[in-house]
Amino acid sequence: MRLKIHIYFSSLLELSIHIQKFGQLSYEMWRAIRLVVDVGIHEFSWTH
Repeated sequence: MRLKIHIYFSSLLELSIHIQKFGQLSYEMWRAIRLVVDVGIHEFSWTH
């Protein structure tokens, strides 16, 4: 019983780590996109 609980919580921890990594990568992707768009707007006078 104790081992099953340990395995269950270990798998939840691994899932949590994967979700956090996905969130981090998603944030970094949007940050990179905003950087490119911001430079384009100011340097090349993009309107759309």
